[in-house]
Amino acid sequence: MGDLDNLVINPAIVFREELDDWGILFNPDSDSGFCINPVGVLICKLLNGRRTFSEIIWEVRQNCEGETDNVEKEVEEFLRNLVLLGFVGKMTD
Repeated sequence: MGDLDNLVINPAIVFREELDDWGILFNPDSDSGFCINPVGVLICKLLNGRRTFSEIIWEVRQNCEGETDNVEKEVEEFLRNLVLLGFVGKMTD
């Protein structure tokens, strides 16, 4: 999943974690938002531009109870959606 390695949250995006462990990604340029569950919040916190997809999967498995057998597929789909929507991408120099 090399194309999902080393992702970061787009610097124009506002990422806010709510008290109930859910979160919000908001793009002020397009006035669009994306609500994320606690697993999504964990994943977003891991997007520092240095982690590989495999490392993110490992962290999700270590930190989330009741993960499904499809954790890799679900995380891949989540990240691809965030990339498609412009909320995350590769770090540029």
